[in-house]
Amino acid sequence: MNKKSLISLFLVGFLGGCSFGYPMTSETSSSNSSTSNDSTSKVEESTNKTSSVSSSSNKNSSSNLSSSNVNSSSSSSSSNSSSSSSSSSSSSSSSSSSSSTPDVQVDASVYYYNSNGWSTVNCYAWDANGATLNGSWPGSAMTPVEGRANWYQASFNNSGTYNVIFTDGNGAQTRDITVNENIYFYGNSTTGYSSFEAVEEALSTPVETEYTIYFNNTEGWSVVNCYAWGDNVTNSAWPGVAMEHVEGNYYSVTLDVAVYTNVIFNNGMAQTIDLSLVDVEDETVFTLDSLNSEGKWTCTVSVYGEEVEDPTDPEEPVDPEEPTDPEEPVDPEEPVDPEDPVDPEEPTDPEEPVDPEDPVDPEDPVEPEQTTYHIEFSLPTGWNPAPKNPRLYYWGSSSNAISWTADGASNMTLKEGTTNTYYIEIDASVQFSGIIVAFGQGSDLKQSIDITTNLPTKPGNYVVTVDWNANWEQNPGGTWCFVASISEL
Repeated sequence: MNKKSLISLFLVGFLGGCSFGYPMTSETSSSNSSTSNDSTSKVEESTNKTSSVSSSSNKNSSSNLSSSNVNSSSSSSSSNSSSSSSSSSSSSSSSSSSSSTPDVQVDASVYYYNSNGWSTVNCYAWDANGATLNGSWPGSAMTPVEGRANWYQASFNNSGTYNVIFTDGNGAQTRDITVNENIYFYGNSTTGYSSFEAVEEALSTPVETEYTIYFNNTEGWSVVNCYAWGDNVTNSAWPGVAMEHVEGNYYSVTLDVAVYTNVIFNNGMAQTIDLSLVDVEDETVFTLDSLNSEGKWTCTVSVYGEEVEDPTDPEEPVDPEEPTDPEEPVDPEEPVDPEDPVDPEEPTDPEEPVDPEDPVDPEDPVEPEQTTYHIEFSLPTGWNPAPKNPRLYYWGSSSNAISWTADGASNMTLKEGTTNTYYIEIDASVQFSGIIVAFGQGSDLKQSIDITTNLPTKPGNYVVTVDWNANWEQNPGGTWCFVASISEL
């Protein structure tokens, strides 16, 4: 073998061993094995395939002697390394993309059992930001659920919690309902259920929420109204519905306390404060107590048929007195000697006759006692009371209070010889609890705030005085009210 052959053989061996930079030692192999174990199964598969390709490249590199094969092998190694890096980058990118994916709007459904018997069932819905989900008020008509009588469904795009109101579109409606994972509802209940069957089971054993509420009309109002309200619902326009007379001073009304949470009792003019129905019992009684600074009645609360006053403790029995010792017998007194007889008195001379007294002048005749309350009321000069003259309304004894009507018996009469003073005569049997004077009618109606102090207690002449320069107030019915008082004329 010549010298040129030996050099060629040396180059082939050298280049075959260095085609990847360094020969793979046992430490390098161990390190690669450890790295492979820490990777995912897909990376392991990719690495194994890359190793296989590298091995193949090495074999090809060993069997080929040209430098171009060496470059090809190096390029293959670079390509495999790039592929492995790309796989790792893809895995990282996929993980990052998964964690930053935005919430997707999903189809939300809600179901309602029409236990109220509404002819039309609408659903009004809005999300946590106040955006409507099912059309403007009163919402869109719900779709009957096939195969389930009285069940209705509404669907719309939303994720997370939302709010609904079920309504007939004509004024009847439920309260605001927040919908979470339970999407089945019925009637006026705000409780959500998990299935059709859960609602039907609840309906088979309903919780009674319709209570009889009583009002103790101790002030003898001739008319008693009940105005009740809850979340976006009232039992009627002001002043409410007329209550039913039960007995004596007691009036009653039936209210669903799951719907109505507050109540005001009134006679169209005088009224109570806002009274809460939360946590009241069935047959709760509200009794007028006293007027607050706004002229509204506060109430005490009790249960119908129960005694309001606390029973008093019986007095402790008194120990019997110890018997006293009998007194010792008293010795009889000695007999007294009879007195000497008394001489009779001499007769006295008869008195001289008394001259008759001078005749007494007759007293002036006494005027008969007044038997009515004469009450006067004057308008400022130049004021026109049209379209209705002044009227006086009072309450007290329920048997003789004047009703507050547009044309009632409370009309006052123009006093003769005046142009702006009016009066009314009221029977002496009346015991006043309050008085109101008014004039005008409809939108022109003006009246006094309730007069409840210094009221007449005996028949006589009285006058209602008004401070026309004081601030006026508007009552719940929108009527402007002025400050007035009453005193003896």
